[in-house]
Amino acid sequence: MFKHLRSLLPLLIILVLALAACGSDDNGKSSSSGSFQTLTVNEAHDQLQANPDAIFVDVRTAEEYATGHAEGTRLIPLDEIDDRAEDELPKDKDIYVICRSGNRSKSASETLISLGYEHVYNVDGGTNAWSSAGLPMSTN
Repeated sequence: MFKHLRSLLPLLIILVLALAACGSDDNGKSSSSGSFQTLTVNEAHDQLQANPDAIFVDVRTAEEYATGHAEGTRLIPLDEIDDRAEDELPKDKDIYVICRSGNRSKSASETLISLGYEHVYNVDGGTNAWSSAGLPMSTN
């Protein structure tokens, strides 16, 4: 019995290594067409400051957006991102996506990747973390 197990051990090791290689890390979500990177609010703020051509998208509802949003964002609610992205977001620009806490922005980032966007950044913690970090907010 142990002889058979010893002969299967190399196969099991190869299988485990192959499965581990297919996963993604905590910094990004993989898909067949690409992946997005998740950034802290401070990393996102610094990168946005250094790249004035980047586009910063808030995917919350219009009502949420009106109560306060990260300065420099444009509103494209999550339920509209699939329909509006290709008309409003150039694929050759860096796209930063934020929501309230980070859940909807992850979903929007996945949608953008599936639409062929290659430079997508999810802002972890959303506007809650953005505001808590003392980063610029706006109501305009």
